[in-house]
Amino acid sequence: MAIDFEKLNDSPHLLDILIQMEDVLDSLDVYVFANWMKGEVVEGPIVRRYWFDFTLRYPIDKMPDPRGAMRLIKHGVRVDYNKVTVETEEGEEPNEPTNWEIKISVPKRLIADMNAAELEFYDEEIEAEDVQDAQDSGMNDETGFYSDGDDAANAQPEQESDEGGPQ
Repeated sequence: MAIDFEKLNDSPHLLDILIQMEDVLDSLDVYVFANWMKGEVVEGPIVRRYWFDFTLRYPIDKMPDPRGAMRLIKHGVRVDYNKVTVETEEGEEPNEPTNWEIKISVPKRLIADMNAAELEFYDEEIEAEDVQDAQDSGMNDETGFYSDGDDAANAQPEQESDEGGPQ
């Protein structure tokens, strides 16, 4: 059960979802609790109708502090702790569990709430009409960086003289 990097590369939206799910953990201050930063994503994101799921793996001696899970649960996030046995590189399966896997299910409303808050922040600084006007005037390509009198094709860098200043 490893994370499917090809799936993430094929769909940048899944990577965005995974990043937003991590932002939820960060905004709920889960990382202040012991060992939460040491997790490795091994599965997900899995998109369901009302939930986003992902699974984190930790070494057996680095179990994340359950108080972090309780903080998530207070906000409607589902958290399941499981001990798992992972095969070694030699293909042997140990007798005792070797890792913790924490399955985290984040309600879509938390992701949506976070996006709305981000949009409010950016809405105060940038008007959508200004962005559209900039795109229409070519600001999203190389020619938009030059003033009206300059031409991108004719623009040449200034040459420096021996004294270090432009000629």
